[in-house]
Amino acid sequence: GFAPDGEVLYELSDGEVRVYEFLTGEEIETFDLSLVSEDDEKGFDKSIAASDKYLFVWGEDDDTVVVYDLSGEYVTKFELPVEGFGFSLSWANNMLWVAEDADGTDDGADGTWYGYQLKGLD
Repeated sequence: GFAPDGEVLYELSDGEVRVYEFLTGEEIETFDLSLVSEDDEKGFDKSIAASDKYLFVWGEDDDTVVVYDLSGEYVTKFELPVEGFGFSLSWANNMLWVAEDADGTDDGADGTWYGYQLKGLD
């Protein structure tokens, strides 16, 4: 996940976040996301999105998003009205974005993108 200012890149692997300076590729820091529950660990290997204040990862299902602050501490979690494709989680234009699986026509999915303005996160 890219920070909105383009300064840093966040890489997620099994709950560990590595933060890199975008221009040089230098690793700035590494930290673990605080585990909310054993079920939430499923999303720790899919994708990460970053706003200017928060990190977003998938929770126990592909319609649950877990929110952390930029140091990896749990903030909240919420359900989306649609299931998102695991790798589609992203942040752009001050909105959280997810897409259905573009290859999921057997399940009724057609790759549609959904953008959400998040209320209550300052």
